Amino acid sequence: MVSEDVAAAPQEEPAAKEEEVDLATVETNQNVEIIGKNFEFHGPNGEQTFYVKAGEEVTLSLKSEEGVHGVSVDGLDVKLDKDGSTKFTPEKAGEYNMTCSVFCGTGHGDMTAKLVVVN
Repeated sequence: MVSEDVAAAPQEEPAAKEEEVDLATVETNQNVEIIGKNFEFHGPNGEQTFYVKAGEEVTLSLKSEEGVHGVSVDGLDVKLDKDGSTKFTPEKAGEYNMTCSVFCGTGHGDMTAKLVVVN
């Protein structure tokens, strides 16, 4: 019987886990400031996830620092097609994707952030 040396398959590293957040104690901010750059959305402190309270008015602001951008909150009928702000009141807790609503080039599809509405 001839044995063959079989190279062990490389171990895959576990995927990086998103930081778990306790939604009961997370700090919320009803003033959501989005900065649009080529090709990313983030807040003033670099954050890409924003936490707000359900049933309370939210002010969503957009400032484009590079290129022209808009922001749309999927599932909440909220949209800004240019720099400025709008107000809305999310009634239902959940996670909502925010995407660029103005085509801005090859990285357009990468312009995302998340709005998390908590009770």
